[in-house]
Amino acid sequence: MKRIVLVLLAAFLHGGMQARSLRDVMQGDLELYEPERKILDLSGRGLTAITEEECKLLATSRLNLEKLVLSNNQIRWLSPAISRLSSLKKLFLGNNQLKGLPKEIGSLRGLEILMVHNNQLRGLPPGLYGLTKLRWLFLSNNPVRWISREIGNLKELTSLQLRGTQLQKVPGEIGQLTKLISLDLGKNQIRSITDNVGQLRELVALHLDHNQLEEIPPPILQLPKLKLLYIGGNNLSRVQVAAIREGLPQRVELVTGR
Repeated sequence: MKRIVLVLLAAFLHGGMQARSLRDVMQGDLELYEPERKILDLSGRGLTAITEEECKLLATSRLNLEKLVLSNNQIRWLSPAISRLSSLKKLFLGNNQLKGLPKEIGSLRGLEILMVHNNQLRGLPPGLYGLTKLRWLFLSNNPVRWISREIGNLKELTSLQLRGTQLQKVPGEIGQLTKLISLDLGKNQIRSITDNVGQLRELVALHLDHNQLEEIPPPILQLPKLKLLYIGGNNLSRVQVAAIREGLPQRVELVTGR
């Protein structure tokens, strides 16, 4: 089958370009390459907000969007009307200026991928923990500071990225995410890591680097599919690092550099 992608092109002027609204952008040329993929890519268009009117516009455009890419804009506000895009499976909001997500995002029950890394999020709406079909959740480089115990509800997650989120503690319920393949907790302020991480039997890559850890729980060293373990930049002595290396199977690459 030939590759078809739905791309929305905007005609921006070079030099002196001003940010446009989504309606401005949607007056550009619409090229349909593969409608069944239902992808709309609005990345890097200078958008500053996604309003209620614009969400309605997308919802009534008969695109039946499954993937919406809004990355690399200057979006500060996302309307609660985003919930109108009920067919969405993938939502890309990385590299914007969002300080919060609307609680209505929890209505997107079919969402499988949510990327909101590199924003200014100071918390997460409770409804996010009801998105039980999520497979990828990227929250890195947001000052969210804490993660609810309800994270354990997201049992389909295979990738959870929490790097640089100012976390001080990881809830024990993270051990319920038994399908996780990649977990990034690096560059936080975590002093101790729960033994429950040792329950993540599918985990391949674990980033614990640049925290304030003084030990690595033994159950983590016995994870059966682990291949990459990052522990550099913690409060671990050379003796401890040597013991960790000794306790790991040969298949595991231990990364200790800063």
